Amino acid sequence: IIEVTLLIGILMGAGRLLQRPIVLNPLMLFGGIVLIFLGGFILRDVKQGRTILPAMGERLTKENLESVARPVLDGIVTSASNPYWSLWWATVGLSYIAISTKVGPLGVPVFYSGHILSDLSWFSLISGGVAMGTRYVTDSTYRALLASCSVALVAIGLYLALNGGIGLLKIG
Repeated sequence: IIEVTLLIGILMGAGRLLQRPIVLNPLMLFGGIVLIFLGGFILRDVKQGRTILPAMGERLTKENLESVARPVLDGIVTSASNPYWSLWWATVGLSYIAISTKVGPLGVPVFYSGHILSDLSWFSLISGGVAMGTRYVTDSTYRALLASCSVALVAIGLYLALNGGIGLLKIG
């Protein structure tokens, strides 16, 4: 949802805007802050024991799934707050779009379809690995992995927020 919105924006001229430091630095700062909070929330949940490894084949119920809209909203927020996502679209993605527009009217739809299919393939592989891993990973190993990932999120968030903040200071 957010990628197709961004793609339309880029085709309408937003690509040049995304490459400017006055836009990119606040994205880095904001995205870094979001990553720090996300990492902190995960670490808090690990410490409080609120992270339980789901059983393989566990059925989704109202108790363990708030709604269908929640994962969609979470995906949009996660993508939008990820500075690397914005950076990728402002550089690599924008270049691919520029190339695909030269191919003809089907260039952009074909590029975007390929992009979405590659995302779907990659994340299907990842989610399959995670689902299969529940057979072999204990709750304590899962919690240790989550804690490690949360520390990495905080570290990456600090790096991005500091660089975005420094970049803003240089502009101002």
